[in-house]
Amino acid sequence: MTQCVRCCTTSYVYEAGESGLGSKGDGGMRERSPMTQTMKASDARQRFSDVLSRVYRHEARVVVERSGIPVAAIVSAEDLARLDHYDEERAARFAGLSRISKAFADVPVEELEREVARAIAEMRARAQSEQTKNATTS
Repeated sequence: MTQCVRCCTTSYVYEAGESGLGSKGDGGMRERSPMTQTMKASDARQRFSDVLSRVYRHEARVVVERSGIPVAAIVSAEDLARLDHYDEERAARFAGLSRISKAFADVPVEELEREVARAIAEMRARAQSEQTKNATTS
């Protein structure tokens, strides 16, 4: 469970039981997750320096809207690096799926669906058998 705490004009999210003030052995402040805030493009333009400061300090991620439509986001460099990393991982996973799908390109969809359903049923039966076996030996 999370708790939202207002501090100045920025919201912070702490995990349940955390005060944000640190605890024994953590060396001070706990890492906090920045809140995502939405701003009109005109407000973001007027307060750009403040917005950049809050993003840099990991206090906020800002979604910029024009006429109520999200058009951009201002995030920290670390958030962008993390997003780039996720994009690379996703691309690699989809490349793997693409290679697998090419191997079955000449197999009719109905046959693939039957084989997938059979494999799923087999794995579920195996897992249930193992659970039953573990329950009787405990």
